[in-house]
Amino acid sequence: MQRAKEDNVQKLSGKGRLELELEKELDIEKDKEIEKEDEEDIGVYEFIQKSWGKPPTGILQGALGPWIRDWGSEMILFAFQSAYENSVEMHGLKKYVDKIFTTWKSNNVSKLQDAVKAKEDWEAKKNQKIFPNSRAKRHVTRKEPEPKWLADYDEQERLRKEREAHQYDDVPF
Repeated sequence: MQRAKEDNVQKLSGKGRLELELEKELDIEKDKEIEKEDEEDIGVYEFIQKSWGKPPTGILQGALGPWIRDWGSEMILFAFQSAYENSVEMHGLKKYVDKIFTTWKSNNVSKLQDAVKAKEDWEAKKNQKIFPNSRAKRHVTRKEPEPKWLADYDEQERLRKEREAHQYDDVPF
């Protein structure tokens, strides 16, 4: 009976038994890839839910699928771990992780080892006291001349204390 069905399929499709078996294998591989992607998606989803205490928002959830296809689940998890370590809140998570991916893309980071190295470099740079292009971090001390009234004030204060000290010199005890 099975043989008769296969013969009918072969007649209708014009494909031989070998071609049909190859198609079945390809379909099985595609299904496995889809399942794997779903499992990876769930892994990232579970990490987000466990770390932030709630499931990803709609916009973030919609971005997870394309990110996993483009970067792979290991890279996505690493990016979310970095976000968690830096105390990024849920409402800013998509923007933060998207910035990580943009930075990785501009620095040609494509493997997890490259991402780890890039993070270590960033941490080293962040721990430096002065950023070269940051005005707020520069410690510039301005030297201004001391105003004349300050010297006069100091002199007046000295005289006042002297008068107080000798205020009762005339009183006989």
